[in-house]
Amino acid sequence: MIASKKYSSPSLLRLQSKSQVTVCVLDRNIQERLEKMWSHRMLTHIDFKHIEPHQLWQNEHSDLIIFDTTTLNIYEGSLGDLPPCILLTSSEDDPIYRKNPTQKVSDYLFIDDLSPALLSKSIEYTIKLNEVNKTLHNQVADYNLFIESNIQPVLIVDLSTEEILQVNQAAVELYGYSKNEFLDISIRDIRPTEDNKILDKAIDMVNDEVATAYQDIFRHLSKDGKILYVEVKSIPVSTINGKVRMVIIEDVSDQLQSRDRLIESERRFKALVQNGADIITLFSASGELLYISPSIERVLGLKQEAVMGTTIFDFLHPDDVPLMQKTHADLPHATHQIKVGPYRVKNTDGGWRWLETTFLNKLNDSAINGIVASSRDVTTQIHDQQKLEASITRYKNIINVTSDIIYEFHLETQEMKFVSNRSDALFDYQNNQILKRADWELLLHPDDKENIISYMNKILNHNEIKQGAIEYRLRRKNGKYAHFQDRFFVLNKNDGHGQIQGALQDISLRKTHESIQEFENNMLTLYAKDNNEIKVVLEKALLTIETLIDGAMCSILKLTSGNCARHLSAPSIPPAYSQVIDGETIGPKVGSCGTAMYKGSTVIVEDIATNPLWEDYKEIALKFGLKSCWSVPIKHQNGKVIGSFATYYNAIRKPDSFELELIQRAANVLGIIMENWQAREDLKQSNERYDIVARATNDIIWEYNLTTEEMTSTEGLFQKFGYNREEDHLHYKWWLSKIHPADKENVTQTILKHLRNDNPQLSHKYRFKTTRGDYRHILERLYVIKNDNQMPIRIIGAMEDITDKEKYLREIEKQNLLLKQISWDQSHKVRAPLARIMGLLNVMEATNKNDFENDELLRYLSDSSKELDQIVRGVVSKIELMKKQPV
Repeated sequence: MIASKKYSSPSLLRLQSKSQVTVCVLDRNIQERLEKMWSHRMLTHIDFKHIEPHQLWQNEHSDLIIFDTTTLNIYEGSLGDLPPCILLTSSEDDPIYRKNPTQKVSDYLFIDDLSPALLSKSIEYTIKLNEVNKTLHNQVADYNLFIESNIQPVLIVDLSTEEILQVNQAAVELYGYSKNEFLDISIRDIRPTEDNKILDKAIDMVNDEVATAYQDIFRHLSKDGKILYVEVKSIPVSTINGKVRMVIIEDVSDQLQSRDRLIESERRFKALVQNGADIITLFSASGELLYISPSIERVLGLKQEAVMGTTIFDFLHPDDVPLMQKTHADLPHATHQIKVGPYRVKNTDGGWRWLETTFLNKLNDSAINGIVASSRDVTTQIHDQQKLEASITRYKNIINVTSDIIYEFHLETQEMKFVSNRSDALFDYQNNQILKRADWELLLHPDDKENIISYMNKILNHNEIKQGAIEYRLRRKNGKYAHFQDRFFVLNKNDGHGQIQGALQDISLRKTHESIQEFENNMLTLYAKDNNEIKVVLEKALLTIETLIDGAMCSILKLTSGNCARHLSAPSIPPAYSQVIDGETIGPKVGSCGTAMYKGSTVIVEDIATNPLWEDYKEIALKFGLKSCWSVPIKHQNGKVIGSFATYYNAIRKPDSFELELIQRAANVLGIIMENWQAREDLKQSNERYDIVARATNDIIWEYNLTTEEMTSTEGLFQKFGYNREEDHLHYKWWLSKIHPADKENVTQTILKHLRNDNPQLSHKYRFKTTRGDYRHILERLYVIKNDNQMPIRIIGAMEDITDKEKYLREIEKQNLLLKQISWDQSHKVRAPLARIMGLLNVMEATNKNDFENDELLRYLSDSSKELDQIVRGVVSKIELMKKQPV
């Protein structure tokens, strides 16, 4: 309150009892002035008491304290603990008054205006105002207690500003915001953005009816973004403008979600019943059909409405009626599920479908009052079972008639048995005799055992192997090993009764011929790998042949241009022997190899000791235990002998038909390898020359990946034009920025057009900028690489600097112009007078036939003219030839 304020009527402010007022004034003039007023009749109901400043806080029963500015300056900042205060000030210009006119005091009185009436009214007003504030404070405390103690979340909101003014702890726990955070957000911040229109509509509805309570369900957002379904109850709490409302919130998320789950559950149930594969039916106790799901049409082709009122017996196969009659008689008394089937029912096309049904007695359930049946179509399974039985029958028949050895291997017991009638003819085990896995492993060839056992373990430990075929050798009853092909299937592995069923086929004869073919293919394939040297391939070839011919030791010799036999490879023959015969000259009696190369035909020596071809070399061979040697000449495709292939033995022997075929075919393969080896050596030298030329060329090779937009180049791109690879990052846009502006559009369009063409090659010219700022003339050749879909994926280019060539061409053009002018001068300016001279000579020869002296002169002159004409013609011809020659 300020001094100029108009007070209400005194009767309204008159205090009910005598009030105690403490006066603490340091200004002596003011103190005397106040004491004179205390006795005035208007102040008789007030008990004044003057104290010193140091006694101020000892006065606990005063209703009011009067200060002057001097006292207030001393105790500023400590008035909060005192009763209501009145400040006596000189004017509105007093710094204290202007600094804070209301916060520290209840009223201000100007000293010059001070009077008993004014003082009385100020005291009465201030004391009454303090009582009102106390009452209001208590009401606010009760209000806050109501809000905070409410178990439901409560928000106080101002709809005019959409601000949240107050919240309780329950709201903090529901939404996750702190109370201070609530005061910084609006009611829109706790709602999904897409619900703003719903909020606007609700606010408009509340504004239309200010005093009306409002209730509805909304979606709210917690601080972490979780959607909350809440029921909102809103009531007005202010009558000033009707915009401030108390919002009581109830979280109904669980109820709504439960309702939604129930609706979804009912929807799924209907979907399962109406659209499921099973047929759901409801029977009465008498067997009448009360309900059937729509799936009957999909399974049996019958309309739902067409079968209502019928019984199951109307569609049963006659042979299955007794089974269903017995089941139906037991159903009314059943306390658990009864499963029946398979049985047959008729469908619309007159055929029969196999069903399997589970019955459940619900006659005592008032909600159902019937027998519920769920029927599943098992026609496919029945047919598969019938096929399986037929397959088992065929399996038994095949076992009895096939030449293969059928076996069964049980995965759980690791036991095996042969189930073919012929097994005892090959092995020492009778038909159906049980073999332990260790017994079966003893039959394996030692060289195959490790791989086969490893493969067997893989089958046992990995479910992805369902069938397979593998070849290996088994020891037969006579002690020799035979090649078998094992074709098998892995059955029922996961149900604990798995087994392998397989068939062993004796492929020894086929394997022998395949071994030869495999040898040929393997050697050619092995040699085709660039990283394999000729000696490695030849040694591998000889070692392979030695495994195919029992006791063989192989050797390869190369025939030089001087008809000398040079050693290439002999991995199993003593090196000392190979060194002795290395370099021998071939001839008609130079052992098996020298003779075979000399004659160009196969030489078979069964006994080195007695054969005349070995007369000069038998002591050397016999010294190293070599007693027999078969040799085949190795020939080029043109028929020329280039070497020999031989097999040595430590025993006297001759080849059988298979061995003879093998060494001859081996010689052919080795010939191809040696021939290609020589060709490869020639090619290698050619490539080396090409690499040298490529490194010496001035062309700049670059590549651009259209997919990744990566560009690479040889160092020439930077060296040629002065750029720095580290500073100038190679990219298509960088490259394009260096093209002469006048050429850029044409280059871009040319490349884009070329990418759409079928021809992968392109050649074009443009100018390319250097770091010096000048441009070099470039001839660029492009090659486009496309994927399987014929889409361009990469461009390879070669940039040739033709600046000097272009300059040379311009010089040639100038030279051609000059030559053209010379040619014209020769053919017109020189030959014209020459033609006239020759014409005069013809006239003179005709008119001076009898003048012998002149004849001689004319003859000399004519010859000179003709000679000069030939010279001119020659010059013109050479100029024309120079003009036509390419630059």
